[in-house]
Amino acid sequence: MRALSVVIITRNEAARIRRCLESVVWADEVIVVDSGSTDGTEAVCRKFTSKVYRREFDTFDRQKNFGLELATGQWILSLDADEVISRPLREELLATLARDGDGHDGFVLRRENYLCGHPILHAWGRDALVRLVRRGRGRFHGAVHEKLEVDGRVGELKQPLLHFNSDSLQEYIAKNQAYIALEAQRRHQRGERFSIARALLSPLRVFLFRYVRLRGFRDGTMGLILCVLLAFFTFLIHARLWELTQPEAPR
Repeated sequence: MRALSVVIITRNEAARIRRCLESVVWADEVIVVDSGSTDGTEAVCRKFTSKVYRREFDTFDRQKNFGLELATGQWILSLDADEVISRPLREELLATLARDGDGHDGFVLRRENYLCGHPILHAWGRDALVRLVRRGRGRFHGAVHEKLEVDGRVGELKQPLLHFNSDSLQEYIAKNQAYIALEAQRRHQRGERFSIARALLSPLRVFLFRYVRLRGFRDGTMGLILCVLLAFFTFLIHARLWELTQPEAPR
């Protein structure tokens, strides 16, 4: 069996990190990279692993790459605190590692998403990300919505990774404030500037794509709420982009 390291980044995740950690107790190594939690997250994590590290947050890719560099296993599984390894996925992972990846250097994991306890099968579309990589063959890229890029062949596992995005709408909205700020900053740095037309039309396109084309309406009331929120978050990115171009207000 090839050794497996699990790397998890956290910040104020005391309410749900236990569920994630309990799902990977079988791993050879569990590493937690915390970015200044104040709610007891670190104490919960230390009940499962001694390898809890602190790092001030700057970007998601740097935070996760820091964890990759700490891992010692031949294979590394990157998780977020709101994700859980299902029993079928655990069995598939172990079987894949026993065969040393069947000639692959990374694997895509398909996520089964839940929001406020409701399954979201359509509005988010196909949600599949590279999360398992041979040590030394992958790096994360992207300050927000970071992606694990693999130097080598990439396969895909069949069993789902469970993703419990948020337990309440308040939590989901609050979580996305950080993504909105980071995305606006990223766009501003690459030269994009505020446009009234884009600010009005982009949210509409997002809603129609999610609700109509991806059939988010089949997710029921929660699907409607999610599609409206995703459109609104898009508008907020443009509003933040406008704010970044304004002179600092006088004190």
